[in-house]
Amino acid sequence: MEKIFRTISIALLAISAVLVVWAIASTPDTKIPAEAPAIGYNLYWGYFLLGVAIVAAIVSAVVGLVTSPKGIKSAIISVVAIAAVIIIAAVVASGHDIQIPDVQNNAFFGRGETVITDASILITYVAMGVAIITAIYSAISDSLK
Repeated sequence: MEKIFRTISIALLAISAVLVVWAIASTPDTKIPAEAPAIGYNLYWGYFLLGVAIVAAIVSAVVGLVTSPKGIKSAIISVVAIAAVIIIAAVVASGHDIQIPDVQNNAFFGRGETVITDASILITYVAMGVAIITAIYSAISDSLK
Protein backbone atom coordinates (compact mmCIF):
# COMPACT_ATOMS: atom_id res chain seq x y z
CA MET A 1 0.00 0.00 0.00
CA GLU A 2 2.87 2.32 0.80
CA LYS A 3 4.34 1.80 -2.67
CA ILE A 4 1.04 2.79 -4.26
CA PHE A 5 0.89 6.02 -2.26
CA ARG A 6 4.52 6.79 -3.07
CA THR A 7 3.89 6.24 -6.77
CA ILE A 8 0.75 8.40 -6.72
CA SER A 9 2.63 11.15 -4.85
CA ILE A 10 5.47 11.12 -7.37
CA ALA A 11 2.98 11.26 -10.26
CA LEU A 12 1.10 14.20 -8.70
CA LEU A 13 4.37 16.02 -8.06
CA ALA A 14 5.52 15.43 -11.65
CA ILE A 15 2.24 16.73 -13.07
CA SER A 16 2.49 19.78 -10.82
CA ALA A 17 6.06 20.47 -11.92
CA VAL A 18 5.14 20.18 -15.61
CA LEU A 19 2.18 22.54 -15.19
CA VAL A 20 4.27 25.11 -13.33
CA VAL A 21 7.03 25.03 -15.93
CA TRP A 22 4.40 25.35 -18.69
CA ALA A 23 2.82 28.34 -16.93
CA ILE A 24 6.17 30.06 -16.50
CA ALA A 25 7.31 29.36 -20.05
CA SER A 26 4.08 30.24 -21.84
CA THR A 27 2.96 33.34 -19.96
CA PRO A 28 4.89 36.51 -20.69
CA ASP A 29 4.61 39.38 -18.25
CA THR A 30 2.40 41.38 -20.61
CA LYS A 31 -0.47 38.88 -20.69
CA ILE A 32 -3.34 39.00 -18.26
CA PRO A 33 -4.38 35.65 -16.70
CA ALA A 34 -7.53 35.40 -18.83
CA GLU A 35 -5.36 35.26 -21.95
CA ALA A 36 -3.01 32.62 -20.48
CA PRO A 37 -4.60 29.15 -20.45
CA ALA A 38 -1.68 27.70 -18.50
CA ILE A 39 -2.65 29.79 -15.49
CA GLY A 40 -6.22 28.48 -15.64
CA TYR A 41 -5.06 24.87 -15.83
CA ASN A 42 -2.76 25.45 -12.86
CA LEU A 43 -5.67 26.86 -10.86
CA TYR A 44 -7.84 23.86 -11.72
CA TRP A 45 -4.99 21.53 -10.80
CA GLY A 46 -4.61 23.34 -7.47
CA TYR A 47 -8.33 22.93 -6.78
CA PHE A 48 -8.05 19.23 -7.64
CA LEU A 49 -5.07 18.78 -5.29
CA LEU A 50 -6.91 20.61 -2.53
CA GLY A 51 -9.89 18.29 -2.98
CA VAL A 52 -7.62 15.22 -2.91
CA ALA A 53 -5.96 16.50 0.27
CA ILE A 54 -9.31 17.09 1.97
CA VAL A 55 -10.62 13.65 1.00
CA ALA A 56 -7.35 12.00 2.10
CA ALA A 57 -7.43 13.78 5.46
CA ILE A 58 -11.04 12.79 6.10
CA VAL A 59 -10.52 9.17 5.01
CA SER A 60 -7.35 8.78 7.06
CA ALA A 61 -9.08 10.26 10.12
CA VAL A 62 -12.04 7.91 9.77
CA VAL A 63 -9.77 4.88 9.24
CA GLY A 64 -7.73 5.92 12.26
CA LEU A 65 -10.84 6.20 14.41
CA VAL A 66 -12.14 2.83 13.25
CA THR A 67 -8.84 1.06 13.90
CA SER A 68 -8.20 2.81 17.21
CA PRO A 69 -11.46 3.85 18.93
CA LYS A 70 -9.60 5.30 21.93
CA GLY A 71 -8.78 8.34 19.77
CA ILE A 72 -12.45 9.29 19.36
CA LYS A 73 -12.36 11.59 22.39
CA SER A 74 -9.44 13.64 21.09
CA ALA A 75 -10.97 13.70 17.59
CA ILE A 76 -14.24 15.09 18.93
CA ILE A 77 -12.36 17.70 20.95
CA SER A 78 -10.40 18.70 17.81
CA VAL A 79 -13.56 19.00 15.71
CA VAL A 80 -15.26 21.10 18.39
CA ALA A 81 -12.18 23.36 18.68
CA ILE A 82 -12.04 23.86 14.91
CA ALA A 83 -15.77 24.59 14.78
CA ALA A 84 -15.40 27.07 17.64
CA VAL A 85 -12.57 28.91 15.85
CA ILE A 86 -14.64 29.10 12.65
CA ILE A 87 -17.75 30.34 14.45
CA ILE A 88 -15.83 32.92 16.49
CA ALA A 89 -14.02 34.15 13.35
CA ALA A 90 -17.33 34.49 11.50
CA VAL A 91 -18.90 36.43 14.39
CA VAL A 92 -15.89 38.74 14.68
CA ALA A 93 -15.79 39.23 10.90
CA SER A 94 -19.47 40.04 10.71
CA GLY A 95 -18.92 42.76 13.29
CA HIS A 96 -16.30 44.50 11.16
CA ASP A 97 -17.31 47.23 8.78
CA ILE A 98 -14.76 46.64 6.03
CA GLN A 99 -15.16 47.41 2.35
CA ILE A 100 -12.94 45.50 -0.07
CA PRO A 101 -12.53 47.33 -3.38
CA ASP A 102 -13.47 45.51 -6.58
CA VAL A 103 -11.04 47.21 -8.94
CA GLN A 104 -12.30 45.40 -12.04
CA ASN A 105 -15.86 46.74 -11.65
CA ASN A 106 -14.90 50.02 -9.96
CA ALA A 107 -17.05 49.15 -6.93
CA PHE A 108 -16.85 47.25 -3.64
CA PHE A 109 -17.46 43.58 -2.94
CA GLY A 110 -20.70 42.66 -1.22
CA ARG A 111 -21.10 42.09 2.49
CA GLY A 112 -21.08 38.28 2.19
CA GLU A 113 -17.81 38.14 0.30
CA THR A 114 -16.25 40.59 2.74
CA VAL A 115 -17.28 38.57 5.80
CA ILE A 116 -16.02 35.31 4.26
CA THR A 117 -12.70 36.94 3.36
CA ASP A 118 -12.24 38.50 6.78
CA ALA A 119 -13.20 35.28 8.57
CA SER A 120 -10.78 33.30 6.39
CA ILE A 121 -7.97 35.68 7.26
CA LEU A 122 -8.76 35.40 10.98
CA ILE A 123 -8.85 31.58 10.77
CA THR A 124 -5.50 31.62 8.97
CA TYR A 125 -3.98 33.78 11.70
CA VAL A 126 -5.27 31.45 14.42
CA ALA A 127 -4.00 28.36 12.56
CA MET A 128 -0.57 29.94 12.04
CA GLY A 129 -0.39 30.93 15.71
CA VAL A 130 -1.34 27.45 16.88
CA ALA A 131 1.19 25.89 14.50
CA ILE A 132 3.97 28.15 15.79
CA ILE A 133 3.07 27.51 19.44
CA THR A 134 2.89 23.76 18.77
CA ALA A 135 6.29 23.77 17.06
CA ILE A 136 7.88 25.70 19.92
CA TYR A 137 6.27 23.44 22.53
CA SER A 138 7.38 20.33 20.64
CA ALA A 139 10.96 21.58 20.35
CA ILE A 140 11.13 22.49 24.04
CA SER A 141 9.55 19.23 25.25
CA ASP A 142 11.85 17.16 23.02
CA SER A 143 14.93 18.98 24.29
CA LEU A 144 13.91 18.39 27.91
CA LYS A 145 13.54 14.62 27.45
